[in-house]
Amino acid sequence: MLAYLLVAFFLALLILNFYFKKEILKHYRVLYQNRVEFSLSHIFDKKRMDVEVISKYPGQKADIVAFADKIRKSLFYGGMLLLAIITVAVILKTLK
Repeated sequence: MLAYLLVAFFLALLILNFYFKKEILKHYRVLYQNRVEFSLSHIFDKKRMDVEVISKYPGQKADIVAFADKIRKSLFYGGMLLLAIITVAVILKTLK
């Protein structure tokens, strides 16, 4: 039973990867075409993003915010699924 759960988590991770890749690339294309530049540290610090990036590119605010939000969500959900996969794998190993 736990092996099926492990396979389901792997499939969920794969589906999540494709979903967020599609969603993130949509916003990335717009930002790239408008030459919006920011670093990874801006994605994780909303105040810094507002002060340094959004004030510089106010016309692209919606895409910047959506891009950063989807990256944060994909990392969170991916991390949670990875933690679930590791937990189930450890449980399976200890039960054998």
